Amino acid sequence: MERPPWSRRTFQFGHAEWMLADFIERLRGTAVRLVVLLADVPTARAHAPVEGSWSIAQHVGHLADVEELWPQRIDDLRAGRAIFTPARGAYFTELAARHVGRPLPDILAEFALRRDGYIAALTGADAGLQARHAYHERLQCDVRLVDGAQFVAEHDGHHLLRIRAVLGAAAGAE
Repeated sequence: MERPPWSRRTFQFGHAEWMLADFIERLRGTAVRLVVLLADVPTARAHAPVEGSWSIAQHVGHLADVEELWPQRIDDLRAGRAIFTPARGAYFTELAARHVGRPLPDILAEFALRRDGYIAALTGADAGLQARHAYHERLQCDVRLVDGAQFVAEHDGHHLLRIRAVLGAAAGAE
């Protein structure tokens, strides 16, 4: 079955606020999953261009780059903003270029460090913050903290699957 591009994905939110812990656990696991998945990937393969898409290193780098957005959205909730800070696709596409040729262990370490900060912000959220919501323009719905954590976990999964697809395509070409 063909997966839609990330920009066309829709989500069904509505989880109980206590499920934030479940999503935090998923988010904690992403850095470890990436390290295990990419442990034996040679540098050349990690940076090999993929027709019409990012290299493995650029996917991992993108995950590190968007870690700056998630805490901004927590700040939006804290500040009582009605609308979430939007993702700027062109900006993140520009940032992906900085990962070309960069050592994969460095990118993985950057992601892990940034993710730890996001997890700390989520785990430190009190009940009042968890109850707040802001409008997500692309998704066209209100999003609470638990919903945002689900969204980030799904985004992680999207890129993990893309990386696996690139690995599979490269293995088939060998």
